[in-house]
Amino acid sequence: MIFLLDHDVPVETARVLRREGHIAHRLVELLPVTALDSEVFSHAREKGWVMVT
Repeated sequence: MIFLLDHDVPVETARVLRREGHIAHRLVELLPVTALDSEVFSHAREKGWVMVT
């Protein structure tokens, strides 16, 4: 499963997900900090990723 983790999700969450065999992208790695929520959700939806906030 592929996850997109919002800014407020602890880094440890990404580590745990990856250790369990998932792909976990942190929002700060993909989009500017100034990205609107609507842009973030659209990005996750277009890719079929699970958004974690």
